[in-house]
Amino acid sequence: MIEASEEAPKNWNENISKYKTAHIYNTSNYAEVMKQSFNHKPIFFKTVNNLAFLLGFEQELSGIASKLGKGFVAFAPPVGKEEEFSALRKAVEEECKKRKIVSITFWSSTLWNKNTDKYFFGYEKVEMQNVVTILNKTEEELFESLDSAAKKNLKKVPEQLENVKEGTKEDLDDYYNNYKAHHEAIGLEVYPKKFFDLLFLEVVEKGLGKFFVLRDSDNVFAAGLIVGMFGKSVYELSISSNWEKRDLFPNDVLKWHTIKWAKENGFEQFDLSNIAVDVEEGSKQHGVNRFKKKFGEVVSYNAYKKKVGAAKILSKLKK
Repeated sequence: MIEASEEAPKNWNENISKYKTAHIYNTSNYAEVMKQSFNHKPIFFKTVNNLAFLLGFEQELSGIASKLGKGFVAFAPPVGKEEEFSALRKAVEEECKKRKIVSITFWSSTLWNKNTDKYFFGYEKVEMQNVVTILNKTEEELFESLDSAAKKNLKKVPEQLENVKEGTKEDLDDYYNNYKAHHEAIGLEVYPKKFFDLLFLEVVEKGLGKFFVLRDSDNVFAAGLIVGMFGKSVYELSISSNWEKRDLFPNDVLKWHTIKWAKENGFEQFDLSNIAVDVEEGSKQHGVNRFKKKFGEVVSYNAYKKKVGAAKILSKLKK
């Protein structure tokens, strides 16, 4: 039997932490961030015997789909005993039917069993990619594994590593102002300030993340990086940098600092988050991809999508 609730069940994080595939996106802390920042309604699914778990969100759709209903997205895959996963998926589908949800999406992850298709029969499979640094090498080997441009940049500013500190709530204004200016300049979506405040409050301050900040010798903000940590993995959640301080290579410094910190603290991988698949060379996203690839290897996995209810009917009519 599967239970569904909009409130996190008791001991949710503790229960999912028993499984090595558990992701920061599975946590009740992340659910609170998304709920308060974007009004995404969390739905927690679990078997009554606590053998399998899934966190997903009911959210608004864009365009014509918004007139048909809402969507459901799980940003991380199920956690627990794999033999329970098909039942979890069916429970999600039943709950979505009750809520008149018209689009269901499940993300897999770089940690999950590659043989995941069998749990999502009837779903469209979409390739996803993340850049991941595996931390099973010495620090010297990790440095040598970096892209030549990253190594060159870091060798130019070795003293900057000493200037990386753990950020405080007071650093968030500088962080957000630079994030907003950069995203507006290159035409990327700008998240609300509340999102970053909540990442700090719900993830960093509650022991599930770190906020690293680099300032120059005059205490001017150069860059900041917010990461989540769960199990044996560290996850990049957001990065911000000051374009005027690019001569300090602040993003390179923070990525390398995080790799070193994660290695020193016993983590097994640093996930630099997703990159766009098959992007056009010279595009904005291509630049993001190129930068992330300097620090790790591309790992492919899948997302699974399905139109249901009114959206499924409309899709058939269009054919």
